[in-house]
Amino acid sequence: MRPLPFPFRGALSLSFDADCLGFAFFEALMRLLNTRGPTPLGPGLGLETTSSLFFYSQRREHFSYFSGLGPDAPRCAEADRLDDYLRAGWIDANHAFGDFSPRGGFVRAHALRAYETLAALGATLPVFTNHGPANNVQNVAPEAPWRTWQRGDAPGHPAYHADLFPGAGVRFVWADSMINELAPPGALARLRALARQGRHALGPRQLRARRLSFPCALADGTRVRGFFRFRSTGEPPPALGNLGRQLAQVPWDALYARRGCVVVYQHPGVLEKTAGRVVPCGVQAVAARARELLAPLRFLAREREAGRLWVCGLARLLLYGELLASVRLRRLGPGEVELCGGDPALAPRERFQGLTVYDRSGRGLRLWCAGRELATVRNPADETGAASVSVPLVPLEDIWS
Repeated sequence: MRPLPFPFRGALSLSFDADCLGFAFFEALMRLLNTRGPTPLGPGLGLETTSSLFFYSQRREHFSYFSGLGPDAPRCAEADRLDDYLRAGWIDANHAFGDFSPRGGFVRAHALRAYETLAALGATLPVFTNHGPANNVQNVAPEAPWRTWQRGDAPGHPAYHADLFPGAGVRFVWADSMINELAPPGALARLRALARQGRHALGPRQLRARRLSFPCALADGTRVRGFFRFRSTGEPPPALGNLGRQLAQVPWDALYARRGCVVVYQHPGVLEKTAGRVVPCGVQAVAARARELLAPLRFLAREREAGRLWVCGLARLLLYGELLASVRLRRLGPGEVELCGGDPALAPRERFQGLTVYDRSGRGLRLWCAGRELATVRNPADETGAASVSVPLVPLEDIWS
């Protein structure tokens, strides 16, 4: 197998937290990232970038599915449009159900209502990410019991909800310690500081596609997979204003040489945060500085167009890593290979999408699953000199046309 879909030599996903993400800017940014038409921020880049959402919030500076912090809060004015994002998979992460930072108050009923809403839409959010300081008791703490205020995985606590993860399709969890950063060469003190915080310097473990996520257990024993997010901004929190600094620290040569993956941690709704003051992004403010602020996103688009970098949604990348770790090849005969493994709940076309198998004989290769031949595309030789065949990636639905 080729570690990444042809022709890519590296993969990247932007992992968006919903903090300070106003709905008008969210719509403009998602249109910029995921279409090729005109947008309020300039010509579309034609990437695939997904986002998280808050279900509950009382703050005006960012959108949420429900307007308020109560478990019976009404749907927000944009809920119908958010349904489009959820059904199509453009929102694939649950950012800790909501922003409970001002006064707390999360209880299990919040989670039940959110999952009932998703079930009615036929949608799932495979990724759960923690949010905010101590009032967010709904956060979970895999392999970090010292974070005693995170009680979402503590049986008996009013905020307990982690037992709902399997039924709701939650497979991946990001907790606060799952950070990697690039430490300067020889910066032993920085590496030790990262270790004390439960963080890791970016290294081979985080770069290799087959180790994109790792098994871990929540405090109640629920089994999930954790994953690292690349922060590496120095002291300021990740924001649109320092995305260029983040990307400049990705070890691109090493990533391409290892055919590796990186998940970049971002708050695209935040322009900057200085002296405790958050400056949110707005369509007009960002458009006025588009050349500067959007240059990092245009860099990603150029790498994608050059066939070097696979830029894809967060859940897609994490699921692809799981696929690589589980799939097996079985030779059926000359030029015929059966694919085994993957998620049996998915149809083979979705289950094996993107999977690329080398045809070193050069005489053609047919892929099968459970007695049925899969539709494939034949690829020319890549940088190794070998041709291959791929199961085509299934694009997410265009909800902007």
